[in-house]
Amino acid sequence: MKLSNNENGVSEVVGAMFILLIIVVFLGGIQAYEVPKWNKELEKQAFDVVYQDFLDLGSDFEYSSLNNLPITSILHTGVRYPERFSLRNPGQGAYGSITTYPVKINISYNSNGTIINENYTSLGIIYELKGLSNFPKLVYEHGIVINDFGNWNYSDEVNNLITDNGIFIPFLNGVEAINSAEVETYNIFPVTQYFFTEGISTMNVTIETKYPELWANMLPVSSLPGSQYTVDNREIRITNISGFNLRNLSLPVTSSLSPNNIYSGTIRFTDTNTVIYAISNNITNDIVNNFTDYNSYVIDNSSCSFPGRYIWDIYQGCVNLPKSTSINKFIVQDIKMAGSQSNADFIFMVRDYKNNQFEVTISFNSSSNGDPTSMNVTQTKPLFGGCSPPLAGGQVNLTSCYIAANIDYPNVLKITHFDTNQILFAKFVIS
Repeated sequence: MKLSNNENGVSEVVGAMFILLIIVVFLGGIQAYEVPKWNKELEKQAFDVVYQDFLDLGSDFEYSSLNNLPITSILHTGVRYPERFSLRNPGQGAYGSITTYPVKINISYNSNGTIINENYTSLGIIYELKGLSNFPKLVYEHGIVINDFGNWNYSDEVNNLITDNGIFIPFLNGVEAINSAEVETYNIFPVTQYFFTEGISTMNVTIETKYPELWANMLPVSSLPGSQYTVDNREIRITNISGFNLRNLSLPVTSSLSPNNIYSGTIRFTDTNTVIYAISNNITNDIVNNFTDYNSYVIDNSSCSFPGRYIWDIYQGCVNLPKSTSINKFIVQDIKMAGSQSNADFIFMVRDYKNNQFEVTISFNSSSNGDPTSMNVTQTKPLFGGCSPPLAGGQVNLTSCYIAANIDYPNVLKITHFDTNQILFAKFVIS
């Protein structure tokens, strides 16, 4: 018998080869189509996580600055592909790239007739996930997160560069570029040294941006009366901001910042709403019993309209009171003293853009439980105003005094003197 003519077992060999071929084709199909799909799904999940982390990072910058507290923020920068038996990944995973770019900020203000310019260089932050999928770049610029798709951009956030009571311009320093697929930790420190200007009459702000079209279409949620917001030549411009010769700017001091730390600061007015809050009526007793804990109850608000605003220190106040000719109510109430006091006073001023002024000193005497028993009111501006309302029902009604003050709109009210060791707080209700 010749072996060359022996066909025993041929079908089994051919069948085994066909099975092996099917397995190879199957594994090849999984390798070519399914593995990239699985990895892209992992990247999408990772991008969703980093997107939330990036939003939180922007919020942490503001939280650290506003609360003057260091804070730690984390960012999941990338994702590692899992090991797959008999299959190969195109690499270890997708990694995130963090880069920064400088953005210039110019503050020009008029103080006592002198034009002063302050220049800062803040940072924009770009995150990009580099892997198999195409995702937008995430950009943090001037307090908002932008989705950069290359040929178009959008943001779900709001423009808070202007608020009802002033400006709010974030300042960043010390963020370094990295490439990573790990969880990165950012230790954020607040800028603790600020320069406080004298009362300014007007100011202009110019802010550099990489996304002028987006900022042009994203108008501020509120505006300052008399000011203008424009975007031109890759610059955001906020002009004709009135300081009423009364408001003070808070400007970060950058010379002492360590190059090894991340710092977050804010350019804003020191008065009215920098650290000013309205306190709800239902927590008044808590404040009386433990006044040092008021920060746990406060609500950000710049209006003295109903239900009013509690005041407890110098530089506080509110903006955009009604004109004297349209006032309905100007009352100081809920006055609480630190026990028995005599001649405990505070002074406040209202000044409009025409430099009309209304200035009043109120001096209180109180009983042992801190309730006012008598007072003296002196109106120093306008002169000879004859303002002398009585203390009635524990409140001071200054409505008739303000009616005669000739205050126009826009304007600002500011506490210029406050005996903090004697007066706990008082509430202004103006409408």
